Amino acid sequence: MGIFNGDGKDYSPAFGVSGASYLTELPNGKKERKYLDTGENPPLGAILYYWLDKKSSGKDVKILVKNRSGQVVANCDSSNKKAAENRKPSSDEGLNRFVWDLTEDGPISLDNSLNVKKY
Repeated sequence: MGIFNGDGKDYSPAFGVSGASYLTELPNGKKERKYLDTGENPPLGAILYYWLDKKSSGKDVKILVKNRSGQVVANCDSSNKKAAENRKPSSDEGLNRFVWDLTEDGPISLDNSLNVKKY
């Protein structure tokens, strides 16, 4: 992530602003820098919060974003294996946060000849 990734706090300047930060590992294995005394920009997109009780947690979660006419412009489904990780909402018990990147779903491939096995 950077050139100052040692153990403990990092007091290196970032873009001319000095501040302390440390590197943490998220449950999914990715690493993220936490800032101690400087602000952070909000994530890019619309932040959606939703609550799942114990009975609902662990199941597939689908978030549909509709336009003013009621047409679905984004289908974010946790069970979609082809979707990018940032388009899959979590299904953890309690409060969850999903950041929709404000992009619509891409076109659907109608040409099934691409899926035909060649011998």
